[in-house]
Amino acid sequence: MAYNIRQITSHFASELKSVYPQEERTEITRILLEETTGMSRAEILSCPLQPLSSSECEMLFSAIERLKNHEPVQYILGKAWFYGLELNVSRETLIPRPETEELVQQAIRLFKSNPGIPRSFLDA
Repeated sequence: MAYNIRQITSHFASELKSVYPQEERTEITRILLEETTGMSRAEILSCPLQPLSSSECEMLFSAIERLKNHEPVQYILGKAWFYGLELNVSRETLIPRPETEELVQQAIRLFKSNPGIPRSFLDA
């Protein structure tokens, strides 16, 4: 059966209701739709009746099953974003945390405002 964006969004919402809070479900659905279809956020929102191909539906249904098992969306996609970079990730790698990105931003600000501070450090 072919689905459109609205139908698949509704399906994600009902299937993942017991696993993720509403805001997180919405964001995960958006990310997966963007990655699967190649459409932008604006296109997804403005074309809810856009039909999805059978291969796109298959990928999205597979993602739902993995998400129901609490698998992070980054592992499903095989990539994560950190400080403007797209990184390859797998179950053998750690997913970059937003808090780490904030720490990097703070360190850069500190280095820029204090040119005399040594610029190398070790995380042990």
